[in-house]
Amino acid sequence: MVSQPAAWIARGRAAVRGQARLRWCDSRCGAQCRTLEERIDPNELLRITGHAAVTGYTAPKLLWMAEHAPQQLSSAAHLLFPKDFVTWTLTGERVTDYSDASNSLLLDLHEATWSTSLVDALGIDLPAMPPLAESAQTVGSVSRSGADWSGLTAGTPVAAGAGDSIAAALGDGMNGPDVIQVVVGSAGNVNCVMDRLLIDAKGRVHTGFFTDRRHFICSAVQQSAGASLKWWSNVTGVDPGTLVKEIDAAAEPTVYFGPYLCGERTPHLDPDLRGAFVNLNQHTSRGDMTRAILEGVAFSFRDAFDVFAEMGVAPRRASVSGGGGGSRVWRDIIGAVLGMPIIMGAEDTTARGAAMLAACAAARFDGWEEAIAGWAQESETATPAPELVDRYRAAHERFRRLHPSLSNWRGRGERTTDEHG
Repeated sequence: MVSQPAAWIARGRAAVRGQARLRWCDSRCGAQCRTLEERIDPNELLRITGHAAVTGYTAPKLLWMAEHAPQQLSSAAHLLFPKDFVTWTLTGERVTDYSDASNSLLLDLHEATWSTSLVDALGIDLPAMPPLAESAQTVGSVSRSGADWSGLTAGTPVAAGAGDSIAAALGDGMNGPDVIQVVVGSAGNVNCVMDRLLIDAKGRVHTGFFTDRRHFICSAVQQSAGASLKWWSNVTGVDPGTLVKEIDAAAEPTVYFGPYLCGERTPHLDPDLRGAFVNLNQHTSRGDMTRAILEGVAFSFRDAFDVFAEMGVAPRRASVSGGGGGSRVWRDIIGAVLGMPIIMGAEDTTARGAAMLAACAAARFDGWEEAIAGWAQESETATPAPELVDRYRAAHERFRRLHPSLSNWRGRGERTTDEHG
């Protein structure tokens, strides 16, 4: 099983009508992040969990529920992540894996256990926390009721699974810092798998468990990657593919876009930051603005790469995947902005990673590293032209001026709930 991380399901003792549901991208719990940092020192929180307190994680959402939907929280007997609810329905077992637990702000990375100090710091009565398992570990088998519900054969073993970004990194063959993964989904991720615990002292990159307790994944997160292009498509009424075809890739960058429609995580950790087009004039075309969106997302990825460089991570290549990664235009821009060869990742990396975990659980492979080595993958590598790398290096320096200006603007009165629907 794989699912979005940080979202959670409170399995209740009784049904509650009108239940509030906070997905990972729901930013209503910004005040609760500040409350959490008042209750536990932010540096200590970062040391224990590998994460800073931002709105995408479970703990501040639980605090929000305690304040705004206390009946729903008090009626819950168990806390599960979305994939774990499916596992429970199939097997009757309540369990989660270390990768999903890492995004809760409640897991101690050093001890690989739920942190009692962090749970106590919340100051609220929590549902029961699930037992922890490695992603390829068999946690149960399909029950008769699970078979009736799913159509699967009773007795089929079920592994713990992983968060979707973890499965995508596994399916993309990430097994060390030489190759870094760039995912252009609705949100954006820059992921690096490590065999040692590495935590950014400023909390700009979050660190959690990979598929086992011996490996870690460092992730930089961009709130609105493909979502920025989708927003522009909705505004213009033109499908994204047509918009991208209007781009003149040979022209010098002139228009800039801050892709901060839902705030930003890496490197700014600012949920109130908002997006903008800059340097428009009477000759600016729709194609120029579309190109600025693609470049703005790529520049934000470069910001993340610069953070990794500060942490001592120096990849030689980048694998680009996700829906936006299927666009050659966007992929070429990302390669030129990052200044390194780009590997075209498979479109089905998340499903591939889930299949690898299932194969490991079925003893087809002796661990996920053997699964990567034994799973045939075709890839295409493209090296950016040096003149494009130079052009975008200068453009990125101009892009970096946006944040200080935009940080002085704060959204007031706009919708701050689940802005992706």
